[in-house]
Amino acid sequence: MTPRLPSPRGRARARGYTVVELLMSLTVLALGVAGILGMQRVTISSNRHARSLHVATRVAEAWADQLATDAMLWTFDSAGASTLGNTTWLKSADPTTPTGWYVPAWSAARMFGPAFDPLGNPIDPTARAKLGHFCAHIALTFMHSETVPTRGNGAVRAQIRVFWRRDDSATAPPGGDDLCSIDAAQFDSNQDSLHVVRLTTAVRQTPRGRL
Repeated sequence: MTPRLPSPRGRARARGYTVVELLMSLTVLALGVAGILGMQRVTISSNRHARSLHVATRVAEAWADQLATDAMLWTFDSAGASTLGNTTWLKSADPTTPTGWYVPAWSAARMFGPAFDPLGNPIDPTARAKLGHFCAHIALTFMHSETVPTRGNGAVRAQIRVFWRRDDSATAPPGGDDLCSIDAAQFDSNQDSLHVVRLTTAVRQTPRGRL
């Protein structure tokens, strides 16, 4: 009995995959890799934002601590005069008019100011502006004026906002490399290009005799 030979199509299948099957496999593989890369980009971006949010929160808390320390210099002297002028930043508070948002000055004595590097370390913006990844604005409002020199009833509400550039913004914020060159008006008109963390606290005048 003569054996039956396979057809040409059967011989082609026996040799391996067709070009169409190979192209379909590569397409499925490419779609899978593209999905994985997209998820990785989202994960990296989310992790970066979470880290920046954590650092910015720490910076805002550090500013609250600095203002509380500043309040320790705010008392009354032996003649009954206020020593608010001896403070580093609280002296800009006006008992009759809120200061509004502004960029606080760098203090060489305190080694602290408005600009911070990506790790949250304070830097002098006049010397190393390009390293500034975060910037802080503060606003001071008197809650209670200094009325009794022997007790020290003065109290100030301190608002702090820490901001940094948005990676996904369609427009770049003003200021270029110097983030802390952005003043209050520029901040208000460019909020879409910035992330921000806000913190509000109160600092009280130190009663006389407790320094």
